[in-house]
Amino acid sequence: MDQQRPRIVVGVDGSPGSRAALAHALRDAARRGASVEVVVAYAPPEYWMPMAGPPAVSLDEIRAGLRRQAAEFVREVTDQLEDAPAHEPEVTITAVTDGAAEALIDAAKATSRP
Repeated sequence: MDQQRPRIVVGVDGSPGSRAALAHALRDAARRGASVEVVVAYAPPEYWMPMAGPPAVSLDEIRAGLRRQAAEFVREVTDQLEDAPAHEPEVTITAVTDGAAEALIDAAKATSRP
C-alpha cells in the first residue's frame, strides 16, 4: 500500500491573517512530518478590465509572479518564526485562477499536485 506523505494546505494573500495561518501550517507540518501546499488564488486579467483590451502580460507571467511573491512571503514567515522547527517542511506553491474558497477546497481534495 502506497501511503502519501501528509499535506497541509494553506492559502496566502499577504494579509496578517494569512501570515498567521502560514506560520501555524509550517509549525504543524514540521511537527507532523507533513508537507505544506501554499495556494494563491487570483482573478484573470479579463475579470479586472474587460473593456481595456488584451492584458499586457500573459497568465503564465502573472502566475509566475504570484509564485515568486508567495515564495518570498514563505521565506519571511519562516525567518520570523520564534519557535522555528528544527526540520523545515517541504513547501510547494500553487497559483490558480479561481476564487479563494474554491482553490483551497480543490487543493485539499487533490491527492497530488503537478
